[in-house]
Amino acid sequence: MNKQKIMLVNGCSHTAGYEIDGTDDSKYNRSKSFGNQLAEIRGYTPVNIALGSQSNPAIARGILDWFSKNYNPDTMEGFACIGWTEST
Repeated sequence: MNKQKIMLVNGCSHTAGYEIDGTDDSKYNRSKSFGNQLAEIRGYTPVNIALGSQSNPAIARGILDWFSKNYNPDTMEGFACIGWTEST
């Protein structure tokens, strides 16, 4: 059975792709973000849950929360691309 290949992308505004087209957030920005581009190159479906102003603890919680609620190892192959924010 072929599993659905999912790449979870999470991080701060840079990971979400903010400002690529001059706006904070848009479908275009997310599709052109580095995480989404990496997912497509590697043959994964990107799931970009990154948000602006997220702290590192919020990023970590978001990843754990997404996997606990959405990931099924029987039907999915999961991978995470994490863009940690600045520590200051």
